[in-house]
Amino acid sequence: MMLSIDRPAFLTLADRVCNPSSLPRPDGRILLTIDAEASTFLRFNRSQLRQSTRVDQCTATVTVIVDGRRLAASVSLGQLDKASALAGEAARLCMLRDEILADLPQSPRDPHLLLPDTRVNSERDDVADLPGPETLVADIVAAADERHQPDGQPLDLVGFYAGGPCLRAFADSRGQRNWHRVDTFLFEWSLYSGADPAIRDRAVKSRYAGKHWDSAEFRRRLDAAVDLLGPLALAERPIKPGRYRALLLPEAVNELLGAMAWGGFSLKERRTGTSPLSDLASGKARFAATVNLTESVATGLAPRFTADGLILADSVSLVVAGGLPEADAAEAAAGAAGTLVGPRSAAEYHLSPNSSDGEVPVSLALGAGSLPMADAIAALGDGILIGNLWYLNFSDRSRGRVTGMTRFASFLVENGRVVAPIGVMRFDDSLFDLFGERLEALTDEAEFLPSSDTWGARALSSTACPGLLLKGIELTL
Repeated sequence: MMLSIDRPAFLTLADRVCNPSSLPRPDGRILLTIDAEASTFLRFNRSQLRQSTRVDQCTATVTVIVDGRRLAASVSLGQLDKASALAGEAARLCMLRDEILADLPQSPRDPHLLLPDTRVNSERDDVADLPGPETLVADIVAAADERHQPDGQPLDLVGFYAGGPCLRAFADSRGQRNWHRVDTFLFEWSLYSGADPAIRDRAVKSRYAGKHWDSAEFRRRLDAAVDLLGPLALAERPIKPGRYRALLLPEAVNELLGAMAWGGFSLKERRTGTSPLSDLASGKARFAATVNLTESVATGLAPRFTADGLILADSVSLVVAGGLPEADAAEAAAGAAGTLVGPRSAAEYHLSPNSSDGEVPVSLALGAGSLPMADAIAALGDGILIGNLWYLNFSDRSRGRVTGMTRFASFLVENGRVVAPIGVMRFDDSLFDLFGERLEALTDEAEFLPSSDTWGARALSSTACPGLLLKGIELTL
């Protein structure tokens, strides 16, 4: 699939729009950012294609900054495959820039505005030969047709595929140019249990994501989900609230990390006392020594530059051996060790920024451990297997306590064997306990889990995490 804008067209727009001669002062800046995608969306129900959609969109945002004042506006761009079309869109963006310049004196000055003072160009082109929708549909439908439920009925696969190229690009009037294109896909699906109305709402949820579609790998993952349909159809085993040994698969761990990242690594949240990891920052609590968390832009899908042109480090240590990483004197004085520092926070506390102003991880990575995933259920022994956690929220944000629900396929395990499904249960527990004293082992492979967010556009954030073997998790009802 082709994007509506290529790099030569972007550079042409950048040279026209970000012309420094249009600025009233030499210290002003003009920024141009481009967000684009050419995505295929496929929806499946009862193992058949029900909807196929193609989305081509390209949004340009022009920002003008002069004398501490800042204004921005965004417009959608059309196809830029012809010289006339490119010239027309360039003229439209220049007109938008001039309108912003005219309105700029009416806006207030920003006391915490901080812009990068170095100029770094970059280019990333991860172009993949993803199959077309017809090939994908044929492969998915054929794989589902080849497999059956334990009672011989056809698979009931319900799924959603999103794939294709995504683009983020940046230019400014200093001459900085950054280009970031990645071709990715994500296919999420659920296999629903047999025709018995009593168990019709039970499902096994799975996903396959990456940059290259591998039919054999998809079938391997589908087989792993099919294998759980047998235990899922067994009589549900009720369990009482209490503490249980547990094995959390990477999807469930991803949800916990998402809650942790909700302000946990933000310098602003730390300074205002609203971070769920305040006890880590104060030294009142630690994670297990096997826990290492990193913002790893180099291994994720997100661009290495922000919307203001700040170039991010390949890696930022957030937790090292269960505690805060080493910090220099300025970071220590500001309480910035193990935090993401946006430009506004950096301006306020006289630090170097390492994140966008949102101060939220976009490529969070939890280091793997040594427990082979193939041996994880046996290592659990007696306990519960949790594939998914849903509806997470804080029950005590200041102490890092989270609550949520088990969802989809969660099972009772006895003597290292899955014996029965369990009903939906609520848990309420501390992140410091789950990743701390009750963490028994991390599995040996970190699974790459890109965001499934498509609200407005496909997101490029991701998480990489292993499974967790826990000595206990608190189920409350």
